[in-house]
Amino acid sequence: MDEKRLFATLLFAACVARLECKLPLIGKEWDIREFVKTPEPIWTYATSQAAEIICKEDIKKVMTFRFIVFYRSYYYKRKKMTFRLEGEFDPRQKARMTIISKAGTLNQTEDIIYMSKRLTCAVVRVTPNFGSFVKMYDLRIRNSTTREPIESKCLDIFKSRAGRKIYVLYQNRCQYLP
Repeated sequence: MDEKRLFATLLFAACVARLECKLPLIGKEWDIREFVKTPEPIWTYATSQAAEIICKEDIKKVMTFRFIVFYRSYYYKRKKMTFRLEGEFDPRQKARMTIISKAGTLNQTEDIIYMSKRLTCAVVRVTPNFGSFVKMYDLRIRNSTTREPIESKCLDIFKSRAGRKIYVLYQNRCQYLP
């Protein structure tokens, strides 16, 4: 009996140490491809990062099994900013995508930590890849669900990760801005 317990403990420790273990009883293995493979815009409804922007939107242009090319737009001081970004899907961690810009001004990792079954919303952990240990959290929604209430589990998980400061970026008028 002690040998089985020791083996189970060592197996669990090895899984946690590698951060690669996918135990079905502990959590679901999310696939970020499922959420981003849509022709409709994906909005960042809210974020934990202090932001002076509104209407942050991602629009997919090209997607393969390994990468995605998309445009990220937002309004900063009433001026629309648009950036062409490339995301590379991690072959070992399906919830992860590394994003870079052509100019090299953006380099970050985005991990889905929760995604609704209907793919209407997702909670995304955003980590800059330039030596920072800062983690930010976004609540993202698909365009087709902007007029519906956000699924409560998405909201609950986002709020628990984001902490006290939540910045809402999406407003109904975002649909009508040029």
